[in-house]
Amino acid sequence: QFMAALVLKRVQEGELSFETPISAILPGLPSHWREIRVVHLLTHSSGIADHLSDALIERFRSGKQSPGEIFDALQ
Repeated sequence: QFMAALVLKRVQEGELSFETPISAILPGLPSHWREIRVVHLLTHSSGIADHLSDALIERFRSGKQSPGEIFDALQ
């Protein structure tokens, strides 16, 4: 909710559009994520899988893997 409110504030201020590709905000994303727009994230329709229960995330939570290593593994 808080992230959505912040994004909506940026849209209202003209800094973002609902159609802004997330690759414009987060460079270096996997190529198959480049067509995802802000609206897809807000409506949970991006197609990005939920990895929160994966063993990969558990390793991160335990401090055994850096965020960069997790991002690389998800590509």
